[in-house]
Order: sequence, then structure tokens, then C-alpha cells
Amino acid sequence: MRGVFLAAVLAASASLASAQNFSDQDINLMAAGQKAFKTYRQGGITGVYTAVTQCYGHLRPGQKALERSVEFCVALDIGGVVIDSEVASAEHFPRDPRFMEVAAANRINAVLRRYGMSASNDDTTAYFAARVGRIQKYTNDAAQLDSHAVGQSQIAHYKKQVVQAATRECDGDTGDGVATTAYSGNLAGVGPVTVISAGSNGCAGGQAPRNWLWVFFADGSSSQTNQPPNQLDSLAFSDDQIVVKSLEVGQEDSPNFPSHLTQLTYKVNGRKLMLAGSRFLAIRKE
Repeated sequence: MRGVFLAAVLAASASLASAQNFSDQDINLMAAGQKAFKTYRQGGITGVYTAVTQCYGHLRPGQKALERSVEFCVALDIGGVVIDSEVASAEHFPRDPRFMEVAAANRINAVLRRYGMSASNDDTTAYFAARVGRIQKYTNDAAQLDSHAVGQSQIAHYKKQVVQAATRECDGDTGDGVATTAYSGNLAGVGPVTVISAGSNGCAGGQAPRNWLWVFFADGSSSQTNQPPNQLDSLAFSDDQIVVKSLEVGQEDSPNFPSHLTQLTYKVNGRKLMLAGSRFLAIRKE
């Protein structure tokens, strides 16, 4: 079924992703894509898998609108595949085996056969091909909308707070200034957050770069970790964790030329942003 699923994704994405007129089926698929991404933001990919399992578990033969309910659950499952694949690709994380194409395709095929919507692999292929491209589009649309959930003016306000705090820590001398980057996401058990990463060259007249990492909560309160990354390379949200890849300074490195690519895991504990773990990944020489 793996090849069948991948072929369906490619065919459907090319021919259906640009559809403009919304049918009842489109609305159902769109709702599933939105739920998939909202659930991911709230509980990570494990939360999506739990939602998929619960959705399938609520299906009953003979229930009202069974076909529509099955379609919603299948679309939610495919939305999980889309999210897991794209997050893994963007952040260079390993795929979750529960949402690998072969696992999802076999799971969906079994559901379609159980409720009489497929009698063969060809039937399942046709079912995929008619829907996968739209599910992929609607899931990605939900992600794009979510990225603007925190208003730009609010993010600018957070950045201003971080710059002011950094300027105080640098005794008013930030050298080349303070550069900031914002990341918005959701942490399981915490809710929506905005992380601000900031860095300065020449803080208080020093030669080594100085960096800060803050998290801002939905109520506007914030927390700063006392163990920030040395040189942030990437940042992603995973369940209740903020996963950072950073170039850290090794024993043989000059402070201005770090080479140790390291994964840093941060968690919020009692509204405090804390480093929960670190793992060396590789040597990276520029």
C-alpha cells in the first residue's frame, strides 16, 4: 500500500490542490485538516495520533452519516501524515513511525474495508486520489493561518521587551545592536506561546556573542531561560518541548567560531523556561 499511497498523493496534489469551489465534501475535508493542525499545535504529533485513534473508535456500522464520518477520520489521519512529513523535512527530525505512509495507508485501508467503502487496493487507491491533494492543501492552509494567530504588533511588543532587557544586561552597550527572531507555536499543557530568540555582538564591550531566549505566554507574562543557546540554528515545538538546534562552543573552538551542533530541549516548568536536556549531534565547520 505504500506505493499506492504515495502515487495518490502525487496525482491528487497536481490535479486537485487548486480547486476553488467548495462542496460539502470539501468542507468536511477542510474541517479535518484544520483539526489535524490545531491538535498538533496543542498536543504535538502524539496528540494527532490520539485524535485519529479516538475518531476511528467512535465509528459504528449503521450510524447516521457513516460515510461522512469515515471520510473525516481518514482525512484527519492523512492530515497527520502531511504534518509529520513536513515538520520532519523542515526541521530534519526523524519521522514518527505511526504516520509513515505505509502505516497510515494500511490503517486507512483496513477502515475503508471494514465499513464497506473499499473492496480492493484499487478501490482504496481511487479513494485516496480523490481526496489527498485537497487534504494536503487544507492542512497547509490551516498552518498558514495559525502562523498569523499572534498579531504582528504583539510580536513587535514582545521583541521590544526582550531588547530592553538585553540592553539592561549589557549596561546600555549592545555593540552592534540586538537582533531578534520570533517563533509562535503551542506547548502541550501550556497552550499558545511565542518564543523570542535574541543575540548581540559586543554586549557590554565584550568580544563573544551574547544570546537570550524568552517565552511569552497567552496572558502576556514571560520567562527567560538562564541557559540560552549559543547560536540558534533552528527551533521547533514538539508536544511539551521547545527543541532547539544550536552551534555550541567546543573545547577546541574560538568563542566566535562554534562548531558543535547540539540539540537543546527546553520545557516550561511552573511558568519558568528551563533547559531540560542537551544532545551533541555533529561537528559543523563553516
